[in-house]
Amino acid sequence: RVRSPFTLRSSSSTTNDGDAQEPWTTNDGNEKQPWMETATPGKFDVFQAKIFPVIEYLTAKPEHANHAFTKRWLSLKRTPNTPMTVDITWRNLKILLGIKTMFEYRDFLTQCPEFSSAVKLKNSRTTKSG
Repeated sequence: RVRSPFTLRSSSSTTNDGDAQEPWTTNDGNEKQPWMETATPGKFDVFQAKIFPVIEYLTAKPEHANHAFTKRWLSLKRTPNTPMTVDITWRNLKILLGIKTMFEYRDFLTQCPEFSSAVKLKNSRTTKSG
């Protein structure tokens, strides 16, 4: 069975009437919301543009300065030729991290301190490629 890519749900969302709402809950029980993004290699640039600032924010917190993920993240950003950036390509990211799939990138990102409180990722029900 082919594993599906995942959906990014940011921690700041609003309902149609403008009220703040937890990103993974809905009033009508519907799981798909307009602010969700499906992350696939073909949409990597959109995903990276959204996830990079979140990781930057979390790793910049003083209490995470000595966390293993923060140290690795900072090291990746200093890599010559193809550093970790907001606009890194999927191809270059795979080489940089030594990964092959978006799922491996997800696993890497979830090592970031406080990641689960800022972002919700779940497997997508709408696409089977990834």
